[in-house]
Amino acid sequence: MEKAKTMKRALSVFALVLSGLVFATRPAGAGEIRIIANRSVGAASVSAEEVKSVFLETRTVLKGGSRVQPIIVKSSVYSQFVELYLGKTVEGLETYYRSLIFSGTGSIPKTFSTDVEVVAYVSRTRGAMAYVSASAQAAGVKTLEVK
Repeated sequence: MEKAKTMKRALSVFALVLSGLVFATRPAGAGEIRIIANRSVGAASVSAEEVKSVFLETRTVLKGGSRVQPIIVKSSVYSQFVELYLGKTVEGLETYYRSLIFSGTGSIPKTFSTDVEVVAYVSRTRGAMAYVSASAQAAGVKTLEVK
C-alpha cells in the first residue's frame, strides 16, 4: 500500500515537471510579440532557442536549412523581446553586439525604428528574420510559430 502511494506521488511530480518543460519552451509574455520572416525562409516554426541563437548571431541557418539574418526593430516591443527571447537587457545586448564587432566575429544587425519599416524590409529581403508587436500589420511576410 505504501509503495503504491510513493509511486503515485512520483508520477505526479514527474507529470508536473514534464508540463513545466512543455510550457517553458516559449517565453512567458511572448504572445505580444510575433516572429516574422521573409517568405523565402522554409521553416513554418522555430524554437525559442533558435530565435535566441539567430539574434545573438551564433546561428545563421535554421534546422530546416534556411539561411537567416536577424533584423532589429527598436519599437514598443524591443526591450520585451530582448529580455524574453535573448535573456538580456537592452544595454547588455548592445554591449554584446559591440563585443562581436571588437572581436571581429559579428556585427550589429540592420536596425529599424518601427514595425512598418521592418515589415517592408523583411518582405523584400531574402532570409530576413525579425520580430514585431503581435498587433502589427505583417502583409508580405510569414509569421513563424515559436515552439
